[in-house]
Amino acid sequence: GDFFGEMSLLTGEPRSTTVTCDKPVQAYVLRKDEFDEICDHNPDFARLVEEARKIIPPSLWNINYDLAVREVIFV
Repeated sequence: GDFFGEMSLLTGEPRSTTVTCDKPVQAYVLRKDEFDEICDHNPDFARLVEEARKIIPPSLWNINYDLAVREVIFV
């Protein structure tokens, strides 16, 4: 399956993605507080998440939003 909103889990910022489905879906919601609790109980996973935060430059954190704004401006 696909996923979205993962940057929000890493950064704590609001999601920058909107999803529209054209057929029925089953979705799983993982709230930030639940994600943080998973990290608290799994130190190895928490270290991987922290490494991901360091690797992904802040300029990419909101790229979906930035691209959507440009698309609206130029369409």
